[in-house]
Amino acid sequence: MKISIRVKFTAVFALVLGAAIALCILFNSLYLEEYYIKEKVSAMLSACEELEAVLLSAPEDTGEARDGDVSSNSSAMLGDPSIGEPDDSQPHSGRRNDSSEENPDGDPRIINLFYKLKDNSNITAMVIHGGVVYTAEGVDRTWISRVLSERQSIYGAGSGGGRSTVISETEEYSIIKYYDNVTGTYYLEAWGSLEEGSIFFMRTPLASISESVGISNNFFLYIGLAVAVAGVIVMYVVMGLVTGPIIKLQTISKRMSEMDFEAKYTGSAHDEIGELGRHLNEMSEKLEEGVARLKAANLELTRDIEEKEQLEAARSEFIGNVSHELKTPLAVIQGYAEGLQEGVAEDPESAAYYCEVIIDEAQKMNRMVKKLLTLNELEQGREKLDLTRFDLTALTSGVCQAYAILAKNKGATIIFTRRDSAFTWGDEYKIEEVISNYISNAINHISGRMEIDVRIIEKEGTVRLEVENSGSHIPEEDIEKVWDKFYKVDKAHTRSYGGNGIGLSIVKAIIDLHGGRCGAQNTDAGVMFWFELSGNTQGKTAPETV
Repeated sequence: MKISIRVKFTAVFALVLGAAIALCILFNSLYLEEYYIKEKVSAMLSACEELEAVLLSAPEDTGEARDGDVSSNSSAMLGDPSIGEPDDSQPHSGRRNDSSEENPDGDPRIINLFYKLKDNSNITAMVIHGGVVYTAEGVDRTWISRVLSERQSIYGAGSGGGRSTVISETEEYSIIKYYDNVTGTYYLEAWGSLEEGSIFFMRTPLASISESVGISNNFFLYIGLAVAVAGVIVMYVVMGLVTGPIIKLQTISKRMSEMDFEAKYTGSAHDEIGELGRHLNEMSEKLEEGVARLKAANLELTRDIEEKEQLEAARSEFIGNVSHELKTPLAVIQGYAEGLQEGVAEDPESAAYYCEVIIDEAQKMNRMVKKLLTLNELEQGREKLDLTRFDLTALTSGVCQAYAILAKNKGATIIFTRRDSAFTWGDEYKIEEVISNYISNAINHISGRMEIDVRIIEKEGTVRLEVENSGSHIPEEDIEKVWDKFYKVDKAHTRSYGGNGIGLSIVKAIIDLHGGRCGAQNTDAGVMFWFELSGNTQGKTAPETV
């Protein structure tokens, strides 16, 4: 199952927040009381230092007794049990109890210090200095009575009959954690001596600390849950803003994997995500260019493979055609030569006929080899053109006259529509070979009214020569194939006049080399072959029968 990064981050945040709240509650339960006691001890020690400074700066005591239950002799106070029960009707505020008169108050600075401790730190304090007991007004008298009636060492355990644990102890003071069996309450008590033989006692209840720990834990729990819920909601919303661009990048990368390079990151943030988006755009562009180059290379490779396959097929076909074309004349030559060798031709006339056949077949083979060599040179581009400006009319007229006797022997007539001049650029010798091939083919395939029309036509800056003979049409599916090597529409007829299907291939190669065009088409009368070359013409047209 797919879980989004937004949910994952929110879940991790919730777990971390919950763990933090749990740790706060755990540490609060384990160490709050210890920390509280440490702070109370620090407050007591600070109060002792401040009290000692006040006592050192106090004036000399007059020796009068202070407080109605306390004599001027502190040792007697501590040693006489009868004075351990103070009069509850008199306030213990540092005032002397005398039946005859009121004496002045004790040092107010000590009283103010005790009030401050009581109000600020909930610490009850008492000091015995010069036989005078100092404490804050409203202090529990039972505690004062217990202190004054103490028979043990002031550094001993608490006097309430309960359990005690020493927190800190030196030569000057002892600090204990004390459990009072009577009240069922824990207290923190400090006992010790000060300068000038003064003795101090301090106590603070610890019962409230356990309750405080529970209350604070509940507070942490409630506040933590509220903060956790709010934090998870805020985190989910914030992560939506953060993961939004990441989701867009994910969509873009998926489209890129599907070869869709139109997808682009459009964010403008200048942070890591924005930088990633811009890099993704650059990668998309480079991938698109790479894929385009790869496709181009693949197409070129495909064309090369196809061309290689075509060349291989053409080579195989060429070898097969050459073998076939050479096989017949070689077989004829071999047969007639063996006849001569075996004395079949006994008379001179028969021997001469055998030799004539051998020579004729050898000449056919020689012509075919020459044509193949010529065609190969033309197709390989190794044949160089000797370009000159010549009169196509004069050249065509000469070829027509040369073939007039051959046409007459076939019962055909060559009709040349001649111009006074038709100049063009080209290799005159090779163009003559093209015209000769056209007229020769026309003579060999003529039938019907036995006429061959030869025309030169000016057409849009080109010179066009057409050779049309009466006779049978070429099948439409074979018209484009007549330019292929060794292709023959009527193989038996072609063999009868010594044709080998190479002539028209040479024609096309020559015209292509000149940058011209050539073609063949069926007409009403028969078949017409044509070619076009660039040039200009001038003069008048007049029909001429050759």
